[in-house]
Amino acid sequence: MPTHRAGERVKDDVIRRAVAAKFRTHADIRAILLSTGDDEIVEATTTDHYWGRGSTGTGKNMLGRILMRTRGRLRCPTRPSPEEPPPPRTVTGEECSTENDPPLANRSTVRYGNLPFTGTRLGRSAVTSSYTVRRTIGASPDRVWAVLTDAAGYSGWNTAVVSLRGRIALGEKLELVSVVDPKRTFKLKVAELSRPHRMVWASGMPFGLFKGVRTYELRPTGDDGTEFSMAEVFSGPFAPMITKAIPDLTASFEQWADGLKKASEG
Repeated sequence: MPTHRAGERVKDDVIRRAVAAKFRTHADIRAILLSTGDDEIVEATTTDHYWGRGSTGTGKNMLGRILMRTRGRLRCPTRPSPEEPPPPRTVTGEECSTENDPPLANRSTVRYGNLPFTGTRLGRSAVTSSYTVRRTIGASPDRVWAVLTDAAGYSGWNTAVVSLRGRIALGEKLELVSVVDPKRTFKLKVAELSRPHRMVWASGMPFGLFKGVRTYELRPTGDDGTEFSMAEVFSGPFAPMITKAIPDLTASFEQWADGLKKASEG
């Protein structure tokens, strides 16, 4: 047992240092973390009793507690340890509090259903936004797949996309500029590629703080046609805040599907 506990302390310390370094280095996610105020941050996965609350709601929620501890130290920076970068300057006048800085080695004894939330409960399993579009296309799945996976050809049919750089292959990285936000470049990774039925693009923040997953599926119909669907799901503890800054994708999804249908049938 002592060995197990010592291993947990080392594991916690590694993640704590990594999280602290990430938020001190990147101003964008630091601002998002500080904007949660005094809300309790919960890793709401039902499959992990150590990093989250687990299926019973009595897990340690170590990720949430580390995030809250990091938030408190960013508000009231103290002298950093040698392995951590120096803290950024913070807004003066903000009240410092250590109420969200519980001892990392202690297991929570408060049941999940009775937690005294003061604001929004944030959790990876809570999906805060999603978009879906479907089309019946008069072309075979192979034909639709060929159009969908030809990144160089997007400019010829996809009016929802300003540009798409990269090669659509498993594990490759893509840079997408959308008409909904032409000043921003979305950096994606081809996470799954199963010709000619399924493709997944994914992006997000470290430690599962935010994740966006776009899934394309092609199903053959009896008349040599294709049922096409495209769905995007945003999840993670920071999803409720980040999705507020993402424009409505409904119209662009419709454009994407209509363009694919026309190009595949032409």
